[in-house]
Amino acid sequence: MSDFFSGSGPGERTSDGCSVALYARMPYLGELDDVRPLLTPGTSVLELGAGAGRLTRKLLEWGLNVTAVDNSADMLVYVPGDANRVFRASLLLEAEIETLLADVGFHSCEWLGEKRRWVRAVVYVR
Repeated sequence: MSDFFSGSGPGERTSDGCSVALYARMPYLGELDDVRPLLTPGTSVLELGAGAGRLTRKLLEWGLNVTAVDNSADMLVYVPGDANRVFRASLLLEAEIETLLADVGFHSCEWLGEKRRWVRAVVYVR
């Protein structure tokens, strides 16, 4: 069971050593349930670090428009075609992401959800 959560497994590897095959078969574990009321159908979501699309699938199922960004082209192959897939060869530092998003009207916030999980969200401010 430790392999399931460590990122180790068979096949191709990402630049940080994670098994693409492992992440491609991981199920949704309820991570977004606390924020679902905020995500009404038609809402656009930018998912940074989308990996193989585990959360992307759930967001699409809920009727959201998803742009999935990852630094592993091998992972993005598994992201459903209904999402916009964006490959970014290098990761941005958190401060760089904050600045880029703020420049176009997005701001991030963090809160502790009902299930006592930290949730980080990016919200558009009109």
